[in-house]
Amino acid sequence: MSLSKSNFLHRLSEMTIPLLTWALITFPVWMSPFHPAVVAYFIICFELYFFYKSITNAIYASISYQKIIEFSRVDFAKKVEKLKKAKDINHFIIIPNYKEPLYKIEETITTFIKNDFPYKNLHLVLAFEEREGKEAQEKARILIDKYEKNFHQIIIAYHHLTNNEIVGKASNQTFAAKIVAQYVKDNNYQTEDVLITICDADSHLPQNYFSYLTYEYLNDRDRLYHFYWAPVLLYNNFWQIPFFVRMQSTLSSILRLSLLSQKENLIQISTYSTNLWLLQQINYWDTDIISKPFLLLGKKSAHFLFIRL
Repeated sequence: MSLSKSNFLHRLSEMTIPLLTWALITFPVWMSPFHPAVVAYFIICFELYFFYKSITNAIYASISYQKIIEFSRVDFAKKVEKLKKAKDINHFIIIPNYKEPLYKIEETITTFIKNDFPYKNLHLVLAFEEREGKEAQEKARILIDKYEKNFHQIIIAYHHLTNNEIVGKASNQTFAAKIVAQYVKDNNYQTEDVLITICDADSHLPQNYFSYLTYEYLNDRDRLYHFYWAPVLLYNNFWQIPFFVRMQSTLSSILRLSLLSQKENLIQISTYSTNLWLLQQINYWDTDIISKPFLLLGKKSAHFLFIRL
């Protein structure tokens, strides 16, 4: 098969799903003049399906919320102290960012400082883009001077975009994760004992995040093959954003809460954790695609909890 034909088939396959989606969405419009009864049955079926999904999402979201409240009262820091392996776990928090305001990054770092993890095994990784230039270097200097005492180590990465990469979070965090891997090797850490948390510049983690993550990770028999994710709840600047964006944020938050109670349907979005060993096995993230499935409007803040059902 020639290259041009292969490219054509690839492009055709990419267009098929969007075209079918639009055909389905506009079905009542273009089918009504020909078969109005069929359109009526279609709309009734859709309404019944929508009602079913609304009820199930509301139920699962309520269950998840109750569990979040329940788990927020558990002192996981004390539970972690009872685990012999816990002191060997090293956390690396990677914050990929590009031209983010300094105050926003500082607000996020502040949530890390307030954590109750009983060991000082937190490493902050500030993943800047090289093309940001002197502005990134100045932010890095300020953040190191201000927060160096709060972390075991602050690692600075300046991602240089190569020809086979595209601009985006995936290429940036892959570059930073490889620097972490070298740091881990130099310090003789076990990759299975290194947890990587990918965190946006405006993602606020709760106080018990790293204690709970460590506790769940060490009690998970299949921990080497798992990602740990929880819903990203969009409420941090809720009343400062436009009304329609607030509606979208509310619906998105409810949906993510619902998915939390349906662990087989979980899809991590922007902030999640996994171990370095697994990242190395899958060769990190694809650097030639944008890994984030959609853009989130508004600042993010969340009760990130990994509820074992």
